[in-house]
Amino acid sequence: MKMCLTPDKDAFLVKQMELYNEYELISHSKLADCTMFIVDMVYRPMHLHKELELCVVLSGGCRVSTDRQSFEAGPGEILLFDAGSSHELCASGAPARLLTLQISDSFCARFYPQIRNVRFGCRLLSDCLSELSLHTLQHAMLQAFSEYLLDSPQAMFACMAQIHAIFALLLQG
Repeated sequence: MKMCLTPDKDAFLVKQMELYNEYELISHSKLADCTMFIVDMVYRPMHLHKELELCVVLSGGCRVSTDRQSFEAGPGEILLFDAGSSHELCASGAPARLLTLQISDSFCARFYPQIRNVRFGCRLLSDCLSELSLHTLQHAMLQAFSEYLLDSPQAMFACMAQIHAIFALLLQG
């Protein structure tokens, strides 16, 4: 979905949209400030959104392009895109199956307001995290998603706990 913003709403995003002309609106209907889904992706043109995005490649592979770098990601690898960071995904052959977590900075801003200023950089996390940290992050993503699917109050708290653990891991790495 495309959306035009006025400069007074968010000058940075407006500048990015002028460059790439696509802004993705993300709904947070199940858990406030967070969305999770699995997608079989063939091609996703250059786009950006206000949420931080983490993707675990479950199967297949894809070529990732940003305004600063391009790289290949295969099964088990984790991609990280900062809020407002443009990125393009193109499957390498068969569709790439991605587990995606999109998180608004509002998710933890009440108790950690500095999160609004944190930038991890668009990257393939295997380039900057240990094998143990990657495994822990993959497990937390899968656990968060399984809780997210259960759709009960206790499951939503368990999902939030996993997302907080993901942030803690990313901030230490």
